[in-house]
Amino acid sequence: MLIAITGATGFVGRHVARVLVSRGHRVRALVRSAARRPGALAGVAVETVPGDLGDATALAALARGADALIHLVGIITEAGTATFEAVHVAGTRRLLAAAEDARVGRFVHMSAVGARDQPGATPYHRSKWRGEELVRRSSIASVIFRPSIISGPESAPIRTLARLHRWSPLVPVFGDGRFPTQPVWIEDVALAFARATENAALTGAFELGGPAALSYEAFLKAIGRRSPSCGRRPLRSTSRDRSHRSRVINCRCWSKGAPPRRTRSSRRSAFAPSPSRRGSSDTCDRRTAGDRQFLDETDSFCDHAYRGVGGGDGRSSGPLERSGWPR
Repeated sequence: MLIAITGATGFVGRHVARVLVSRGHRVRALVRSAARRPGALAGVAVETVPGDLGDATALAALARGADALIHLVGIITEAGTATFEAVHVAGTRRLLAAAEDARVGRFVHMSAVGARDQPGATPYHRSKWRGEELVRRSSIASVIFRPSIISGPESAPIRTLARLHRWSPLVPVFGDGRFPTQPVWIEDVALAFARATENAALTGAFELGGPAALSYEAFLKAIGRRSPSCGRRPLRSTSRDRSHRSRVINCRCWSKGAPPRRTRSSRRSAFAPSPSRRGSSDTCDRRTAGDRQFLDETDSFCDHAYRGVGGGDGRSSGPLERSGWPR
């Protein structure tokens, strides 16, 4: 099969592309700029089409002759003209039009858990829902996936939390910390998208979650327990801010000695992206040339953390293991 894909250079997209190629499919990817994420698809036999969701010519070239189209492009914050409405709704509408004109047989769409158009929904979730509605109303057989938190290498949320555990004395817990999360391993998400393109009988909307449900606080602790500096001691809840309904976890438990000395440049490089790399999906990139030891240790800890919550090495003793879906 020839499978067209948007968002192929992103965190989810690069895994989906590799899984598709490994299963014998030809892959054609819409790529905004090869210079933006050099090496994102290195070693993967992918045909690229330069352009974006606002380029009708590029979308037509992407869809031409494709058996299925996987739509992964999404944003979690708005910036300039890249608004939720422009990306999740208008972009999806244009892509569907190109797919219908090219007579693409299947359309697999990535939405988000919580997508809805109800009172109290965020603008992000409302836009995701409107994108889903466009897919449902199209003439193409479709599958919609709503993944939970995706765990795996280069997962920006996991790595951000890992860095907080590694270098901050306090880690915030939003709300009461009891709302459920069900992190899902990236390879399982990629496999779900691949199988959805292959199984013509599969249609509808599905939520993707891992094999274990955790409260948000337990999810944070699962990351913290993987810290090389914290040993295996449980983290303690130390305070409650009643006015904001938030809690913090004391995560500075240096059982193997004091943390490395941090310079001003190293603190800046650890928690803030450099001006040239703002918007990067990999929050653990080395941001400056200074203090490489600091950043090397941070990256090493992030690797431990995502394995602890997602079974990244296939042998993790953490609370979440790979789901073992049939290949």
